[in-house]
Amino acid sequence: MANNESIAELVEIYLSVSSVGSDEHNRLAQESFLAMKRVFKQIISTPNEPIVLPYKDISDIIFQSSYHVQSNSLESFQEKINLLIDDFQAQPRCKTKGQRLKVCHRKLVGHIMLACAQKEFMQNSVEQAQMIAAEAKETAKTAKDNADKAEKTYNTMFANYVTILGIFTAIIVTIFGGLNVVDTIISYGDTHFSTIVFLAALVLMCVVCLLYFLAKIILKLNGKDDDNQRFTLECLFGVVFGICLVLILVAWYTSPTKITPEIDKKTSRDKIEQKAE
Repeated sequence: MANNESIAELVEIYLSVSSVGSDEHNRLAQESFLAMKRVFKQIISTPNEPIVLPYKDISDIIFQSSYHVQSNSLESFQEKINLLIDDFQAQPRCKTKGQRLKVCHRKLVGHIMLACAQKEFMQNSVEQAQMIAAEAKETAKTAKDNADKAEKTYNTMFANYVTILGIFTAIIVTIFGGLNVVDTIISYGDTHFSTIVFLAALVLMCVVCLLYFLAKIILKLNGKDDDNQRFTLECLFGVVFGICLVLILVAWYTSPTKITPEIDKKTSRDKIEQKAE
């Protein structure tokens, strides 16, 4: 077996091929040929010994090296060394040594290319793993953000639903309370029509305000609180509110006393009891 330190020097020459110009390849080929004769001297001198090269040491050198080996440059460099080996084999009494040296060279190049392929595969695998990890991290971050948004939306919707329920309750109380007041006022025969209009418009104004706030909350819950929807809602609210305000003012100024008529408590109680019966 060849000396590991010497074969490391030989492998370094092959690794440097891709990083130098093509005009340097002839010089490196000559150096590599002389180094192979020195490194594999014992192997080529013993024809009956098996040719075994230390692949582990070769792969360790390649994995620790920063050189990027290109297969086409390595193959071209291999052909130059093969020509030098052929010239050596053509010399007298060097045929057997040349054959064994060529086998050593072929195995050395095969080990180098295999180790380079493994190194490239491992580097690509690491890069892909890093990319997948980065994507997974980004996905996890997005999922966390979505979860936070969902939780925030849930809390907001819960609060909005409670608000809607409160507004519905207020609307019902306002409507029935207003109708009860209007009905009580109408039950008096001497109640002026302007007073009835005044109270009805006031109740309607309260209901419209509550409906306006309810509609705004519903638009926000549905995600339709854009400029067009908001403008339409505000225009409708403004028109109805304006009509109610005009009715209130007209009823106030057309009222004979300009004040809400006073109701006799005893008479009112008697009329309410009669209705209940």
